[in-house]
Amino acid sequence: MNRINIKLLWMVLLISLALTSCKDEAVLNINEPIVGARIRLYNFSINAPSVNFYANETKISAALSQTGVESINGVSFGGTYPANQYALAPGGENVIKATTSSTITTTTPNLTIASVAHNFVLDKYYSVFISGIYNTTDKKSDAFVVEDNFPIALDTARAFIRIVNPCPNTTLKLVLTKTTVVTGQPPIVEDTQVATGVAYKSASAFFGFKPGAYSITVTDEATGKTAIRAATSFLKERVYTLALRGNILTGTPATFIDNTVNK
Repeated sequence: MNRINIKLLWMVLLISLALTSCKDEAVLNINEPIVGARIRLYNFSINAPSVNFYANETKISAALSQTGVESINGVSFGGTYPANQYALAPGGENVIKATTSSTITTTTPNLTIASVAHNFVLDKYYSVFISGIYNTTDKKSDAFVVEDNFPIALDTARAFIRIVNPCPNTTLKLVLTKTTVVTGQPPIVEDTQVATGVAYKSASAFFGFKPGAYSITVTDEATGKTAIRAATSFLKERVYTLALRGNILTGTPATFIDNTVNK
């Protein structure tokens, strides 16, 4: 590589660093071949402010800044980071922290509202949720970690799905419903029960099923209250995580069944 190309490469790197959220902590770039644990981050804590996520003191989520000052934006309620794929965090014992931006003005800046410690194994996959209902007095939310232990060798004829429960005081059941319409005949409705007894801060096992379009029903087993998502397509050799956000018990905020692709 000649000197001109080397200078151009360094210029690109410096510009990239300047545009990235500019707090002192380093930000891991998931596009670089860095060895680490794979982590997907969810802000599903009702009424929680937007947050940035840290593994110990290393920022693992960030919003771009055009000014050289940390952006006030972060992962807001209902948001995930990254939108696709996974962020990287160091292996070993880490405390994952959800912290407000240093420049935010609508709430206390640099405030850690939730944290959870976990021993992360290199090259394994995890989902980290801040969950429950944000306590506006204590300014705290719950947090938990689940391993994304989807099958390594996928059945090429099936899709795989699970449900995670970030909603306090609930135990969830998940049912998929496939409706087939044949001209001149009554619709054929087939229910597939994926999981039952999924407690708060836990996840069901991944379940293999025939790909296709299914409506989704999540039920709180104690109260019978439900959340429904209209027909959603699931593809073969893909792995999906469903997670309920909102408050299924009160209806405020309204519930939504989030669907993310793990693989």
